This record gives sequence, structure tokens and C-alpha cells, in this order.
Amino acid sequence: MEKIPCTIGILTYNSEQTLARCLESVKEFSDIVVADGGSSDGTLAIARAYGARVLTQSNPGHPISNFSRERNILLDSAHEDWFFYIDSDEVATPELVQETRTAVTQQHCDAYRVRYALVHPETLREYYQLKPVYQVRLCNIKKTGARFIKPMHEKLSFEVPKDRVGIIHAPWLVPLDSQLSWHVYKGKVQARFPILARKWSSRNPFLFFYRVIVGNVVRIVKGILKPLLARIFHPFAFHVPLKYELFRLYVPCVLIWHTSKRYGRLLIDGE
Repeated sequence: MEKIPCTIGILTYNSEQTLARCLESVKEFSDIVVADGGSSDGTLAIARAYGARVLTQSNPGHPISNFSRERNILLDSAHEDWFFYIDSDEVATPELVQETRTAVTQQHCDAYRVRYALVHPETLREYYQLKPVYQVRLCNIKKTGARFIKPMHEKLSFEVPKDRVGIIHAPWLVPLDSQLSWHVYKGKVQARFPILARKWSSRNPFLFFYRVIVGNVVRIVKGILKPLLARIFHPFAFHVPLKYELFRLYVPCVLIWHTSKRYGRLLIDGE
């Protein structure tokens, strides 16, 4: 079958444990490009075995400080008009691949919001979520002029009419394997914390209180209520492991604590 005329963009760093699974799921696409952060394992060999083009991230050997910058490297290197990005530990479902083929062939829209699903790491069985979650992952670069924005929690930004943004219900999968290890999860948060701290910092007392205290308390409350309500109203569903839900509370808690200390230094030292 003819390849899907769409570029797949992937960021990697020592991703040999999951990359083959990811690349196998997107092998029907015509152009696969990997931006690597200086891997010392078998990541690059796996990428090349699947015919991927390999680029170097802007600061190899160091944690990513601006994810949009690295994603835009992938975007700028695309050989196709259509672009879809996925992480090295994620998986595209066969249904998503086929819906993407239809979308880029028929071109009824210029961009698509795609559903994502948290799944069991071995069986890829989908965990229950109270409501489906969508993110813009597929776009026509030329028609939208899309660029990634925000150093953390990056997203594709563009201006097109709402009726030109479609929805793909077939999901890409996020297996909860390494994320179920507290050591790994905490390490990811700690590596990204400097970016998060800068985002939430402000000398303005009102902005500080609103952004850091109120915003993160709301995140904590939601993080407790959502899994609780899901288990009450859907007791027999296949739920996300409770320890992962608890891990997620670490982010707003550490932001409140550390950013409050940073705010104090801003007031005292003028840093």
C-alpha cells in the first residue's frame, strides 16, 4: 500500500526500550524524522533501521529546556505538507493511522484534534477516563503556518477557521510503564521544574497568589476528585492505577512549595 504523505516527528533520548514499538506503529507514513538529544544507547540504530531521518536537538546531552524549540526543529525539517508528532514512548493505533490516511488524502480540514488514551503498558488496554481528551497533533504546515509555542506543555499554534479544524476519535496511546515508577516520574518533574518555576513566578503579589496558590490548589482538588468520582460512578471500569493519580499531585505541590520560596527571594534579593 502507498505510504501516507505525512511527516512523523519524534523527540528521543536513550529511547531504545520504547522506540521500536513507536516506529512500528507509524511505519505506514512516508517521512519519519527523529530529533535526538545525544543518546548513548541503541536509539539511533533503531531509528535508522526503520528508515527514519536523524537530526540533533539544539543542546544535545542536556535536558530539554524548551520543548517548542525542539519540536519546531522537527516541523522545519518535514518533507511532507502534513505533520503529526508523537513521543518515543507512545503508540499510534491502526485506526488512527487509517483515519490519518483519510484526513490527509481528502483534506476536508487543515488541522485535526486527536484523542489520546492512557493504556496498560503491556496489553495496551485503554484505561477509563471521565471524558475524552483531545489535542491538536495533525496539521497541514503550509495551510496553517503552524508553530509550536510554550517551552513546557507545548502546543501547535495557528489561525484557521474553526470549521477547518477536524476531530479524529481514534487515539494515540500513552502506555503507563516508566511513569508508574516514582523514581522515574519524580526525575522527569525535577528535570522540568526550572521551566515550570519560571512560568509561575511573578513579583506581582496578586499574580503570584492567583497563578501559584489558587491555580495549583485547584489542580490538586481536581486531581483528587476526578479519580474518586470515576471510581464511584464507574466502579467496574478499568481505571488508571491509583499510584499514578497520586504521582500527578506531586507537580502542583512542588510548584507551590518551591515557587513560594523563589517568590520570597524575588522580594528580598530582587533576583
